[in-house]
Amino acid sequence: QEIFRLQVFPRKSFKIEAVDNSLSDIKYFKFQELDQQSVAIKVAKSLDELVDRDEIFLPVTVYIEDVNDHAPLFQNTPYHLAVDELTPVGLTIFRGIHAIDRDKPNTANSDVTYSIVGGNEDNAFVLSDPIEGILVVNKPLDFDHGVREFKLQIQATASQRDNSIRQTLTKVKVLVVDINDNVPIFEYDMYNITVVENLPPGFTVVQVFAHDKDMGDNARFQFKLEDPSRAFSVDETSGWIKVHDPSKLDRETRDLLVLKVIAKEVVPNVNPHGPESSAEVHIHLLDANDNNPFFIPSSAYNFVVTETDPTGNLIGFVKAVDPDIGANGMVHYSKQDDGLSKSAPFGVHPTDGSVYVLEKFSKIRQKPPQYTFFVVATDSADIGHERRSSVAVVHVNVTDINNSAPEFEGAPYEASVGESLPPGAFVARIS
Repeated sequence: QEIFRLQVFPRKSFKIEAVDNSLSDIKYFKFQELDQQSVAIKVAKSLDELVDRDEIFLPVTVYIEDVNDHAPLFQNTPYHLAVDELTPVGLTIFRGIHAIDRDKPNTANSDVTYSIVGGNEDNAFVLSDPIEGILVVNKPLDFDHGVREFKLQIQATASQRDNSIRQTLTKVKVLVVDINDNVPIFEYDMYNITVVENLPPGFTVVQVFAHDKDMGDNARFQFKLEDPSRAFSVDETSGWIKVHDPSKLDRETRDLLVLKVIAKEVVPNVNPHGPESSAEVHIHLLDANDNNPFFIPSSAYNFVVTETDPTGNLIGFVKAVDPDIGANGMVHYSKQDDGLSKSAPFGVHPTDGSVYVLEKFSKIRQKPPQYTFFVVATDSADIGHERRSSVAVVHVNVTDINNSAPEFEGAPYEASVGESLPPGAFVARIS
Protein backbone atom coordinates (compact mmCIF):
# COMPACT_ATOMS: atom_id res chain seq x y z
CA GLN A 1 0.00 0.00 0.00
CA GLU A 2 1.29 3.47 -0.94
CA ILE A 3 1.62 5.83 2.01
CA PHE A 4 2.84 9.04 0.35
CA ARG A 5 4.78 10.32 -2.60
CA LEU A 6 7.88 12.51 -2.83
CA GLN A 7 9.10 14.60 -5.69
CA VAL A 8 12.86 14.18 -5.77
CA PHE A 9 14.46 15.80 -8.79
CA PRO A 10 17.10 15.89 -9.95
CA ARG A 11 18.46 12.87 -8.18
CA LYS A 12 21.19 10.33 -8.56
CA SER A 13 20.39 8.20 -5.53
CA PHE A 14 17.56 7.65 -3.07
CA LYS A 15 17.59 5.38 0.00
CA ILE A 16 15.77 4.75 3.29
CA GLU A 17 17.89 4.69 6.45
CA ALA A 18 17.15 4.34 10.15
CA VAL A 19 17.75 7.43 12.25
CA ASP A 20 18.45 5.59 15.53
CA ASN A 21 20.93 3.09 14.16
CA SER A 22 18.25 0.40 14.37
CA LEU A 23 17.04 -1.48 11.35
CA SER A 24 13.81 -2.57 13.06
CA ASP A 25 11.66 0.08 11.41
CA ILE A 26 13.17 -0.05 7.94
CA LYS A 27 11.63 -3.46 7.21
CA TYR A 28 8.12 -1.98 7.24
CA PHE A 29 8.75 0.35 4.28
CA LYS A 30 10.03 0.35 0.82
CA PHE A 31 10.11 2.87 -2.05
CA GLN A 32 9.32 2.72 -5.71
CA GLU A 33 10.53 5.12 -8.36
CA LEU A 34 7.47 6.16 -10.31
CA ASP A 35 9.22 8.37 -12.85
CA GLN A 36 12.20 10.77 -13.10
CA GLN A 37 10.62 13.17 -10.64
CA SER A 38 8.47 11.08 -8.22
CA VAL A 39 9.17 8.38 -5.65
CA ALA A 40 6.38 6.44 -3.82
CA ILE A 41 6.82 5.27 -0.20
CA LYS A 42 4.93 2.01 0.38
CA VAL A 43 4.27 -0.46 3.20
CA ALA A 44 6.53 -3.44 2.89
CA LYS A 45 4.86 -5.68 5.54
CA SER A 46 1.94 -5.68 7.94
CA LEU A 47 1.88 -2.97 10.61
CA ASP A 48 -0.21 -4.99 13.08
CA GLU A 49 2.59 -5.59 15.52
CA LEU A 50 3.18 -1.86 15.73
CA VAL A 51 -0.33 -1.24 17.07
CA ASP A 52 0.51 -2.85 20.41
CA ARG A 53 3.35 -0.36 20.97
CA ASP A 54 3.04 2.61 23.25
CA GLU A 55 3.78 4.80 20.24
CA ILE A 56 1.64 4.29 17.23
CA PHE A 57 3.48 6.62 14.82
CA LEU A 58 6.75 6.52 12.96
CA PRO A 59 8.79 9.66 12.34
CA VAL A 60 10.07 10.22 8.78
CA THR A 61 12.99 12.54 8.15
CA VAL A 62 13.87 13.52 4.58
CA TYR A 63 17.51 14.47 3.96
CA ILE A 64 18.16 16.47 0.79
CA GLU A 65 21.60 15.91 -0.70
CA ASP A 66 23.09 18.98 -2.43
CA VAL A 67 24.06 18.73 -6.09
CA ASN A 68 26.32 21.14 -7.97
CA ASP A 69 23.55 22.98 -9.78
CA HIS A 70 24.79 26.55 -9.38
CA ALA A 71 27.64 28.31 -11.18
CA PRO A 72 29.87 30.74 -9.26
CA LEU A 73 28.94 34.43 -9.45
CA PHE A 74 31.63 37.10 -9.46
CA GLN A 75 31.13 39.99 -7.06
CA ASN A 76 31.73 43.72 -7.54
CA THR A 77 32.45 43.43 -11.23
CA PRO A 78 33.73 44.84 -13.53
CA TYR A 79 37.34 44.89 -12.34
CA HIS A 80 39.53 47.80 -13.49
CA LEU A 81 43.17 48.28 -12.49
CA ALA A 82 45.90 50.80 -13.30
CA VAL A 83 49.48 49.64 -12.84
CA ASP A 84 52.72 51.61 -13.27
CA GLU A 85 54.95 50.22 -15.99
CA LEU A 86 57.83 49.99 -13.51
CA THR A 87 55.89 47.82 -11.05
CA PRO A 88 58.36 45.16 -9.89
CA VAL A 89 57.85 41.50 -10.73
CA GLY A 90 56.24 39.56 -7.88
CA LEU A 91 54.25 42.50 -6.51
CA THR A 92 50.58 41.86 -5.68
CA ILE A 93 48.43 44.34 -7.59
CA PHE A 94 44.88 43.14 -6.84
CA ARG A 95 43.12 41.10 -4.13
CA GLY A 96 39.55 41.89 -5.10
CA ILE A 97 38.72 38.93 -7.36
CA HIS A 98 35.86 37.16 -5.59
CA ALA A 99 33.04 34.82 -6.62
CA ILE A 100 30.37 33.03 -4.56
CA ASP A 101 28.53 29.75 -5.19
CA ARG A 102 24.98 29.22 -3.91
CA ASP A 103 25.45 25.49 -3.52
CA LYS A 104 25.82 24.01 -0.02
CA PRO A 105 28.52 25.91 1.89
CA ASN A 106 31.76 24.24 2.90
CA THR A 107 31.37 21.52 0.32
CA ALA A 108 33.12 20.81 -2.91
CA ASN A 109 30.09 22.19 -4.72
CA SER A 110 30.64 25.65 -3.27
CA ASP A 111 34.42 25.72 -3.18
CA VAL A 112 35.64 28.11 -5.91
CA THR A 113 39.04 28.21 -7.56
CA TYR A 114 40.31 30.87 -9.93
CA SER A 115 42.47 30.75 -13.05
CA ILE A 116 43.53 33.08 -15.88
CA VAL A 117 42.25 31.60 -19.14
CA GLY A 118 42.73 34.43 -21.65
CA GLY A 119 44.10 37.89 -22.42
CA ASN A 120 47.34 37.31 -20.52
CA GLU A 121 49.83 38.22 -23.22
CA ASP A 122 53.34 36.95 -22.59
CA ASN A 123 52.09 35.63 -19.23
CA ALA A 124 52.50 39.07 -17.76
CA PHE A 125 50.37 38.18 -14.72
CA VAL A 126 49.72 35.14 -12.53
CA LEU A 127 47.38 34.22 -9.71
CA SER A 128 49.61 33.52 -6.75
CA ASP A 129 46.80 31.73 -4.93
CA PRO A 130 44.08 30.03 -7.04
CA ILE A 131 41.76 29.92 -4.05
CA GLU A 132 42.18 33.52 -2.92
CA GLY A 133 42.39 34.99 -6.46
CA ILE A 134 45.42 37.20 -5.78
CA LEU A 135 46.75 38.84 -8.97
CA VAL A 136 50.53 39.27 -9.17
CA VAL A 137 52.92 40.80 -11.77
CA ASN A 138 54.80 37.93 -13.40
CA LYS A 139 56.98 39.73 -15.98
CA PRO A 140 58.26 43.28 -16.45
CA LEU A 141 55.74 45.71 -17.94
CA ASP A 142 56.68 48.28 -20.58
CA PHE A 143 54.29 51.01 -21.65
CA ASP A 144 56.59 52.27 -24.40
CA HIS A 145 57.34 49.01 -26.21
CA GLY A 146 54.93 46.46 -24.77
CA VAL A 147 51.20 45.94 -24.21
CA ARG A 148 49.48 48.99 -22.75
CA GLU A 149 46.15 47.37 -21.90
CA PHE A 150 45.41 43.83 -20.76
CA LYS A 151 41.93 42.29 -20.72
CA LEU A 152 42.42 39.25 -18.53
CA GLN A 153 39.78 36.54 -18.56
CA ILE A 154 39.40 35.12 -15.08
CA GLN A 155 37.55 31.80 -14.69
CA ALA A 156 35.89 30.78 -11.42
CA THR A 157 35.32 27.01 -11.14
CA ALA A 158 33.24 24.98 -8.69
CA SER A 159 33.34 21.18 -9.15
CA GLN A 160 32.01 18.04 -7.51
CA ARG A 161 33.42 14.57 -7.81
CA ASP A 162 30.34 13.05 -9.38
CA ASN A 163 28.84 16.17 -10.98
CA SER A 164 29.78 18.26 -13.99
CA ILE A 165 32.01 21.29 -13.49
CA ARG A 166 30.31 24.64 -12.99
CA GLN A 167 32.25 27.64 -14.35
CA THR A 168 31.84 31.34 -14.96
CA LEU A 169 34.05 34.02 -16.53
CA THR A 170 34.77 37.66 -15.86
CA LYS A 171 37.29 40.19 -17.13
CA VAL A 172 39.95 42.17 -15.34
CA LYS A 173 41.01 45.23 -17.31
CA VAL A 174 44.58 46.21 -16.47
CA LEU A 175 45.87 49.55 -17.80
CA VAL A 176 49.63 50.00 -17.84
CA VAL A 177 50.40 53.58 -16.75
CA ASP A 178 53.23 55.46 -18.45
CA ILE A 179 56.11 56.55 -16.23
CA ASN A 180 58.65 59.16 -17.31
CA ASP A 181 61.44 56.64 -17.74
CA ASN A 182 62.65 57.74 -21.18
CA VAL A 183 64.76 60.74 -22.11
CA PRO A 184 64.30 62.67 -25.36
CA ILE A 185 66.42 61.35 -28.23
CA PHE A 186 67.73 63.74 -30.88
CA GLU A 187 67.37 62.90 -34.55
CA TYR A 188 71.14 63.33 -34.94
CA ASP A 189 73.96 63.45 -32.41
CA MET A 190 75.61 66.23 -34.38
CA TYR A 191 74.35 68.79 -36.90
CA ASN A 192 76.79 70.26 -39.46
CA ILE A 193 75.68 73.58 -40.95
CA THR A 194 77.43 76.05 -43.25
CA VAL A 195 76.24 79.66 -43.42
CA VAL A 196 77.52 83.03 -44.61
CA GLU A 197 78.95 85.18 -41.87
CA ASN A 198 76.89 88.32 -42.52
CA LEU A 199 73.42 86.98 -41.66
CA PRO A 200 70.74 89.34 -40.33
CA PRO A 201 69.16 89.05 -36.86
CA GLY A 202 66.45 86.40 -36.62
CA PHE A 203 67.72 84.42 -39.59
CA THR A 204 67.01 80.69 -39.04
CA VAL A 205 69.97 78.44 -39.71
CA VAL A 206 68.84 74.95 -38.66
CA GLN A 207 66.02 73.12 -36.88
CA VAL A 208 66.85 70.35 -34.43
CA PHE A 209 64.45 67.51 -33.69
CA ALA A 210 64.05 65.21 -30.67
CA HIS A 211 61.48 62.59 -29.65
CA ASP A 212 60.46 61.17 -26.27
CA LYS A 213 58.86 57.71 -26.25
CA ASP A 214 56.80 58.55 -23.17
CA MET A 215 53.26 59.90 -23.44
CA GLY A 216 51.46 63.07 -22.44
CA ASP A 217 53.28 65.38 -20.06
CA ASN A 218 55.99 62.75 -19.65
CA ALA A 219 56.94 63.31 -23.29
CA ARG A 220 57.12 67.12 -23.08
CA PHE A 221 60.49 68.85 -23.17
CA GLN A 222 62.02 72.22 -24.02
CA PHE A 223 65.12 73.04 -26.03
CA LYS A 224 67.90 74.95 -24.30
CA LEU A 225 71.02 76.31 -26.03
CA GLU A 226 74.58 76.55 -24.77
CA ASP A 227 76.42 78.95 -27.07
CA PRO A 228 79.73 80.38 -25.86
CA SER A 229 79.72 82.89 -28.72
CA ARG A 230 76.23 84.19 -27.82
CA ALA A 231 75.57 84.58 -31.52
CA PHE A 232 72.51 82.30 -31.64
CA SER A 233 69.30 81.51 -29.79
CA VAL A 234 66.90 78.55 -29.97
CA ASP A 235 63.13 78.40 -29.93
CA GLU A 236 62.40 76.17 -26.94
CA THR A 237 59.38 74.58 -28.64
CA SER A 238 60.16 74.28 -32.35
CA GLY A 239 63.94 73.76 -32.09
CA TRP A 240 64.76 76.45 -34.67
CA ILE A 241 68.20 77.97 -34.10
CA LYS A 242 68.30 81.64 -35.09
CA VAL A 243 70.85 84.43 -35.36
CA HIS A 244 70.74 86.45 -32.15
CA ASP A 245 73.75 88.79 -32.49
CA PRO A 246 75.17 89.13 -36.03
CA SER A 247 78.21 90.99 -34.71
CA LYS A 248 79.44 87.71 -33.23
CA LEU A 249 79.51 86.11 -36.68
CA ASP A 250 82.98 86.99 -37.90
CA ARG A 251 84.74 84.39 -39.98
CA GLU A 252 87.97 86.32 -39.73
CA THR A 253 87.90 85.82 -35.94
CA ARG A 254 86.47 82.30 -35.84
CA ASP A 255 85.26 80.19 -38.74
CA LEU A 256 83.66 77.40 -36.64
CA LEU A 257 81.12 77.83 -33.86
CA VAL A 258 80.21 74.82 -31.71
CA LEU A 259 76.83 74.91 -29.96
CA LYS A 260 75.15 72.44 -27.62
CA VAL A 261 71.38 71.93 -27.66
CA ILE A 262 69.77 70.28 -24.62
CA ALA A 263 66.28 68.74 -24.49
CA LYS A 264 65.14 69.42 -20.92
CA GLU A 265 62.11 67.46 -19.75
CA VAL A 266 59.16 69.33 -18.22
CA VAL A 267 58.32 66.47 -15.86
CA PRO A 268 61.38 65.19 -13.95
CA ASN A 269 62.59 61.78 -15.04
CA VAL A 270 62.36 58.85 -12.64
CA ASN A 271 66.13 58.56 -13.00
CA PRO A 272 67.43 62.01 -12.00
CA HIS A 273 71.02 60.88 -12.52
CA GLY A 274 70.44 59.55 -16.02
CA PRO A 275 72.30 60.75 -19.12
CA GLU A 276 71.67 64.23 -20.43
CA SER A 277 69.82 64.46 -23.74
CA SER A 278 71.84 66.74 -25.99
CA ALA A 279 73.23 67.24 -29.49
CA GLU A 280 76.07 69.32 -30.89
CA VAL A 281 75.61 71.85 -33.67
CA HIS A 282 78.69 72.79 -35.70
CA ILE A 283 78.20 76.00 -37.66
CA HIS A 284 80.85 76.73 -40.30
CA LEU A 285 81.07 80.35 -41.43
CA LEU A 286 81.60 81.14 -45.07
CA ASP A 287 83.39 84.32 -46.00
CA ALA A 288 81.39 87.39 -46.94
CA ASN A 289 83.03 90.45 -48.41
CA ASP A 290 82.56 92.40 -45.21
CA ASN A 291 86.04 93.87 -44.80
CA ASN A 292 87.72 96.78 -46.53
CA PRO A 293 91.35 96.43 -47.57
CA PHE A 294 93.60 98.43 -45.28
CA PHE A 295 97.07 99.79 -45.93
CA ILE A 296 99.97 98.82 -43.76
CA PRO A 297 101.73 100.11 -41.80
CA SER A 298 99.59 103.20 -42.39
CA SER A 299 97.64 104.89 -45.12
CA ALA A 300 100.32 107.55 -45.71
CA TYR A 301 103.56 106.82 -47.60
CA ASN A 302 106.67 108.99 -48.16
CA PHE A 303 109.05 108.15 -50.99
CA VAL A 304 112.11 109.94 -52.43
CA VAL A 305 113.07 110.31 -56.07
CA THR A 306 115.98 112.15 -57.61
CA GLU A 307 115.21 114.49 -60.41
CA THR A 308 117.23 112.42 -62.85
CA ASP A 309 115.74 108.98 -62.12
CA PRO A 310 114.99 107.17 -65.35
CA THR A 311 111.59 105.88 -66.53
CA GLY A 312 110.53 102.73 -64.72
CA ASN A 313 112.78 103.31 -61.76
CA LEU A 314 111.24 101.76 -58.59
CA ILE A 315 110.89 104.21 -55.75
CA GLY A 316 108.81 102.19 -53.21
CA PHE A 317 105.84 99.93 -52.44
CA VAL A 318 102.38 100.37 -51.06
CA LYS A 319 100.81 97.39 -49.28
CA ALA A 320 97.19 96.67 -48.39
CA VAL A 321 95.70 93.53 -46.85
CA ASP A 322 92.12 92.23 -46.72
CA PRO A 323 91.08 89.69 -43.99
CA ASP A 324 88.54 88.14 -46.36
CA ILE A 325 89.48 85.04 -48.29
CA GLY A 326 89.51 84.12 -51.95
CA ALA A 327 88.58 86.83 -54.38
CA ASN A 328 87.14 88.86 -51.51
CA GLY A 329 90.61 89.17 -50.02
CA MET A 330 92.62 89.64 -53.24
CA VAL A 331 93.77 93.27 -53.52
CA HIS A 332 94.52 95.31 -56.66
CA TYR A 333 96.06 98.77 -56.77
CA SER A 334 95.43 101.82 -58.94
CA LYS A 335 95.85 105.56 -58.86
CA GLN A 336 92.77 107.44 -57.85
CA ASP A 337 90.85 109.01 -60.72
CA ASP A 338 91.32 112.67 -59.81
CA GLY A 339 93.26 115.55 -61.35
CA LEU A 340 96.01 115.62 -58.74
CA SER A 341 96.76 111.92 -59.02
CA LYS A 342 96.57 111.88 -62.80
CA SER A 343 99.14 114.68 -63.08
CA ALA A 344 101.68 112.91 -60.86
CA PRO A 345 104.43 111.39 -63.07
CA PHE A 346 104.39 108.07 -61.21
CA GLY A 347 102.68 104.73 -61.72
CA VAL A 348 101.45 101.93 -59.38
CA HIS A 349 101.68 98.27 -60.28
CA PRO A 350 98.16 96.74 -59.97
CA THR A 351 99.32 93.52 -58.29
CA ASP A 352 102.40 94.10 -56.14
CA GLY A 353 101.79 97.80 -55.32
CA SER A 354 105.20 98.97 -56.53
CA VAL A 355 105.50 102.70 -57.27
CA TYR A 356 107.69 103.61 -60.23
CA VAL A 357 108.72 106.60 -62.39
CA LEU A 358 106.75 107.33 -65.52
CA GLU A 359 108.28 108.58 -68.76
CA LYS A 360 106.79 112.04 -68.42
CA PHE A 361 108.83 112.62 -65.26
CA SER A 362 112.02 113.01 -67.25
CA LYS A 363 110.39 115.49 -69.57
CA ILE A 364 109.61 117.92 -66.81
CA ARG A 365 112.39 120.47 -66.87
CA GLN A 366 111.56 122.22 -63.65
CA LYS A 367 110.32 119.69 -61.12
CA PRO A 368 108.55 120.71 -57.90
CA PRO A 369 110.15 119.61 -54.63
CA GLN A 370 107.24 117.22 -53.87
CA TYR A 371 104.46 115.32 -55.64
CA THR A 372 101.29 114.04 -53.92
CA PHE A 373 98.80 111.52 -55.29
CA PHE A 374 96.34 108.90 -54.04
CA VAL A 375 96.43 105.11 -54.42
CA VAL A 376 93.25 102.99 -54.22
CA ALA A 377 93.34 99.36 -52.95
CA THR A 378 90.29 97.40 -54.18
CA ASP A 379 89.35 93.77 -53.49
CA SER A 380 88.31 91.40 -56.28
CA ALA A 381 84.79 90.34 -55.28
CA ASP A 382 83.00 88.58 -58.11
CA ILE A 383 80.08 90.99 -58.03
CA GLY A 384 81.27 94.42 -58.96
CA HIS A 385 79.01 96.47 -56.72
CA GLU A 386 80.10 94.42 -53.70
CA ARG A 387 83.77 95.31 -54.08
CA ARG A 388 85.28 97.26 -51.23
CA SER A 389 88.25 99.67 -51.28
CA SER A 390 90.39 102.06 -49.28
CA VAL A 391 92.70 104.96 -50.16
CA ALA A 392 96.27 105.85 -49.21
CA VAL A 393 98.12 109.12 -49.81
CA VAL A 394 101.61 109.01 -51.35
CA HIS A 395 104.11 111.84 -51.01
CA VAL A 396 107.16 111.76 -53.33
CA ASN A 397 109.97 114.18 -52.47
CA VAL A 398 112.18 115.18 -55.40
CA THR A 399 115.89 115.45 -54.63
CA ASP A 400 117.84 118.01 -56.66
CA ILE A 401 121.34 117.18 -57.90
CA ASN A 402 124.09 119.54 -59.36
CA ASN A 403 123.78 118.37 -62.92
CA SER A 404 123.39 121.72 -64.80
CA ALA A 405 125.81 124.72 -65.56
CA PRO A 406 124.51 128.24 -64.98
CA GLU A 407 122.98 129.87 -68.02
CA PHE A 408 122.48 133.55 -68.72
CA GLU A 409 119.00 134.58 -69.47
CA GLY A 410 118.49 136.94 -72.44
CA ALA A 411 122.16 136.90 -73.53
CA PRO A 412 123.77 138.50 -75.38
CA TYR A 413 123.29 141.84 -73.71
CA GLU A 414 123.75 145.37 -75.13
CA ALA A 415 123.88 148.68 -73.22
CA SER A 416 124.66 152.35 -74.11
CA VAL A 417 126.51 154.70 -71.73
CA GLY A 418 127.43 158.37 -71.76
CA GLU A 419 131.09 159.38 -71.70
CA SER A 420 130.69 161.44 -68.61
CA LEU A 421 129.09 158.81 -66.31
CA PRO A 422 130.62 158.71 -62.89
CA PRO A 423 131.87 155.52 -61.29
CA GLY A 424 129.08 153.30 -59.91
CA ALA A 425 126.49 154.55 -62.38
CA PHE A 426 123.92 151.85 -63.50
CA VAL A 427 124.62 150.49 -66.98
CA ALA A 428 122.54 147.22 -67.40
CA ARG A 429 121.14 144.09 -65.45
CA ILE A 430 122.18 140.56 -66.35
CA SER A 431 120.91 137.25 -64.88
